[in-house]
Amino acid sequence: MNLEDILEDESMTDREKAYCIDANYFKGGSMKMYFEKSRRQLVFNHDQKCRQVGEADLKGYDIIKRVYDRKHKSPSLTTMQGGWRMPKVVTDELHWRALTPLECERLQTMPDGYTKYGDFEFVKEYKKEISNSRRYKMIGNGWTVDVIKHILNGIPQDKLGTVVSLFDGCGCGFEALKGVQR
Repeated sequence: MNLEDILEDESMTDREKAYCIDANYFKGGSMKMYFEKSRRQLVFNHDQKCRQVGEADLKGYDIIKRVYDRKHKSPSLTTMQGGWRMPKVVTDELHWRALTPLECERLQTMPDGYTKYGDFEFVKEYKKEISNSRRYKMIGNGWTVDVIKHILNGIPQDKLGTVVSLFDGCGCGFEALKGVQR
């Protein structure tokens, strides 16, 4: 029996038969082990929303090494703390780059430059530029503004003040509240 005969969707595999399924199979494998050591079987899905196309030559866990196709969906954003943890996109066959804070803001449907400056509590006229590492952290801790707008539109008007008092890391709740249909 061929793998393509049992796959549930229109996925693709480059081998006709899988290796023996044993008690360790649930542990999975990586693309590196698959191609370099011929271990386990991987199934490739052409209809993936988020498509990994390579690995960056970085030290650390494989999640920070993933390079994604720019024509597909982005992976989830995290706080991206600790060196090169932001999502990476391929620029050409041999190069990749990290998403910028502006691009991450756009993924979270925040206004451009939303996290670029911080206000001082006592001197509202003074704004200080925020470092990229802090911006990545705020964006990763923040909400996707358009999703929150959609949720808030279903909440009765008299309850909105209570709901938006929740803290999300960078004030996305208040930004979403601006777009609620009243």
